[in-house]
Amino acid sequence: PPDHRIIHNFEACSRPGDLPYEYDIVVLGRNAVYHVEVKHFTGTIRGDKHRWRFDSGHTFPSPIPLANKKSKILASRLRKRHNLGRVFVDTVVLITDPRAGIRIVDDQADRVVKIGTDYAIRRLMDPSKLPHGCRNNCITSLHDQISEAIV
Repeated sequence: PPDHRIIHNFEACSRPGDLPYEYDIVVLGRNAVYHVEVKHFTGTIRGDKHRWRFDSGHTFPSPIPLANKKSKILASRLRKRHNLGRVFVDTVVLITDPRAGIRIVDDQADRVVKIGTDYAIRRLMDPSKLPHGCRNNCITSLHDQISEAIV
């Protein structure tokens, strides 16, 4: 949509001197900033808030906790700016295989979306998925300042 902006492939540190975290995509939306963690997983993904299991038998730590941590780092960078402290940063994990099955038992499983689905688009555009205080908070006029703060 014209009122959204995408920033991709950049690094940010939580504190000066710390090792940087890599960010795949950040979407500056109408009401929030979305940190999108991209995962190239195929097949059926089963798991919980700690581990994800794949058809191959391999396991992988759930990417949700680390993605949430990275979102908090972005939110912290915004809070350091005078008028950006109320900008909400949300987390989304994007699975790149549209045929992937997602069977995750986690209270944050709604953060996991598949590419090419209507739900993935709605997740980034639907203010009802945001906390009440952010739903009517239009941030499009702040996109330039947000970009400068996080990159």
